[in-house]
Amino acid sequence: FSSASQELGIEQTFETEIFLDTQKEDINAIEGEIVFPENLLVLKDIYDSESIINLWIKKPENNKGVIKFAGIIPGGYWGDKGQIFSLLFQAKQKGEADLVFKDFSILLNDGEGTAVFLALKTAHYKISEFLPLIQQEIKIDKEPPEPFQPEISRSPEVFNGKYFLV
Repeated sequence: FSSASQELGIEQTFETEIFLDTQKEDINAIEGEIVFPENLLVLKDIYDSESIINLWIKKPENNKGVIKFAGIIPGGYWGDKGQIFSLLFQAKQKGEADLVFKDFSILLNDGEGTAVFLALKTAHYKISEFLPLIQQEIKIDKEPPEPFQPEISRSPEVFNGKYFLV
């Protein structure tokens, strides 16, 4: 988890990214669950646009506090910070919340589907009544827009015949 330990206030939102460090192994399949307490956290969204997973067998989705997922990486992946997906949460009420990996497996890109030894970490969040005074990182969209050609037009049926930009 990118934010493995954090103090939050009620109603505060936060994002945590789930990363994979392959420990110099070439992997091609991943499956698992992430469990969170629904009484303390509300899952607002799941982002997978920057994922190393090329093909989702089971796209990450929430089912009563359990996020299940499974995917493959044709050709494999080798690296120390491969993003699987990220989660956007909102703190719901005071308490201590953990995000925990469950039933997790990773397979090598060795043609045999050999299972990999896993070292999984838990993320811990302390939710208090008041927002702590911290600066949150702002996520910046780094992808340029698709090419487009703006055009000025005018039509009697649109905007009472006034010029408009398309």
